[in-house]
Amino acid sequence: MQSIRSVAGPVLLLIGVGCLVAFSLIGSSVDQDGFLKEPFPLLPIGWLLIGVGTPWTIVIAVRRKRTHTQGNRPVGARMRVSR
Repeated sequence: MQSIRSVAGPVLLLIGVGCLVAFSLIGSSVDQDGFLKEPFPLLPIGWLLIGVGTPWTIVIAVRRKRTHTQGNRPVGARMRVSR
């Protein structure tokens, strides 16, 4: 379960960027009746995925770094002090 959480953030970022790239590649056009034809749903979906994936990736990276710098102790675990 932990590996799915650590991969989900970057995957959301990649899908979000893919939506924005697809929007640019597909392009838009005006048909003969004067209606604009464009893949508009890709814009909010792309920005939403980027907006969710960015903090998720940052939080996972900070937690991973904090865990590795604390000697593989869980975040929030207290050190034992011998007296």
